[in-house]
Amino acid sequence: MSLVEDTGFDAIDGGSLAESWRQQPITRAYCSELTADELRAALTAANRMRAPQLREEMVKEFMALGDKITTEDIVRLHRAASGKAIAQSKVAEPLMNQPYTGGCACGAIRYATRHAPVFQNHCQCRDCQRRSGTGHGSYLTFPARAEMTITGEPTHWEVAGDSGNMKIHGFCPVCGTQVYLRFAAMPELIAVPAGSLDEPGRFEPQVLTYRVRALAWDAMDPSLQSFERMPPG
Repeated sequence: MSLVEDTGFDAIDGGSLAESWRQQPITRAYCSELTADELRAALTAANRMRAPQLREEMVKEFMALGDKITTEDIVRLHRAASGKAIAQSKVAEPLMNQPYTGGCACGAIRYATRHAPVFQNHCQCRDCQRRSGTGHGSYLTFPARAEMTITGEPTHWEVAGDSGNMKIHGFCPVCGTQVYLRFAAMPELIAVPAGSLDEPGRFEPQVLTYRVRALAWDAMDPSLQSFERMPPG
């Protein structure tokens, strides 16, 4: 630690060994020139689900340089990618700090929450297929059900999912749009369909669930982590 202090650098706790992926190649915290505050932000913003895809993109750039690639090339490419990611995150930061809002098609039901989603997924279970009228549903799941503001008078319908657990669907009695989904086994959670968001571009799917029910014509992103049913645990 004294050596770090003597050289004039700030010491930053990078976390445990299990969190070391946040500083692996092509993450924002790797091989980049950042201030202490920028490095902390980079470590916090690291996305484990996107890390493998980003590494593949970087490998393609390395291969395009051929056999003459140098250490300077590697450093330059990593710093350029890191700088681009940081610039994109600064543009997106104001939106990230805004509440998630949305509602039904006719506007009779509205919801809002300042919580960030704890889980974002595509689901190909039969219940999602039937309700969506297509091959899957797309959801953002939020914690603290009591802190999501819902205005209007939704109608509720309960159905047993593929897992056997009861799900409570809230939808608009006027236009029929599904607005939210609750789970009898996990009453503290609430999920909203990605398409019901005022800013649907904020949906960032992390996984695909119930791949076992997938239909041949419903092709999904092959880079997305998928599970036969639900993730373990």
